[in-house]
Amino acid sequence: MLDETYYTVEEAAARLRIAPETVRRWLRDGRLPGAKPGGDKAGWRIAAADLAALFRPHGRRAPEVPSVTRGPDRRSAARAAMLAQAERARARGDDEGATRFETMAKAIADGPTR
Repeated sequence: MLDETYYTVEEAAARLRIAPETVRRWLRDGRLPGAKPGGDKAGWRIAAADLAALFRPHGRRAPEVPSVTRGPDRRSAARAAMLAQAERARARGDDEGATRFETMAKAIADGPTR
């Protein structure tokens, strides 16, 4: 365990090109394993292997979505993609994420607002 590389929240965020608060939220939610070896003062430490595991494929293929670039078919394809994302989020227990995707799908169906 001591031979492994560990990152601080800021280092992990920089490597992932995301905000440090996102990394902290993932740590609190358990999506990203981490430890506080020195208590709250020293902060979180994330193993390089755990960081890499976030992006490992899980043997699932992405759903095939038709490539449509114009017209009403584009809106239908985008809505279908959002609903598929909502279904996957709900399957993994992420009800909040599923609701966000469903809201986006509804906004796509309703069309642009001005």
